[in-house]
Amino acid sequence: MYLLSHLEQVSVKHLKASLHQNVIVRVAHHVANAQLVDKDSFKHLHVSLNIILNFGDALLQDLLVMYRTVSMVTHVLGSVLICFFIFKRIWHLYRRSSG
Repeated sequence: MYLLSHLEQVSVKHLKASLHQNVIVRVAHHVANAQLVDKDSFKHLHVSLNIILNFGDALLQDLLVMYRTVSMVTHVLGSVLICFFIFKRIWHLYRRSSG
């Protein structure tokens, strides 16, 4: 009877140890997979944000080139209009003095 009781205790202890080990291994495996998923998610997020950053940088560079071009065209048009205004004033002064 003592031997049977002892075997049952050993069996129960062994069963508990196996169960605890199985649970611990599964939890550890789940945590490891969750960390891998998080690492993969962060890698995808990093790549996506890098693409957005590069797009924004290229867009700002293009806008800078466009504003530079618009500024140069505005300067040239202003110079041309000033020349026309000066020519018109000189022409009117010439007509008054000759007429």
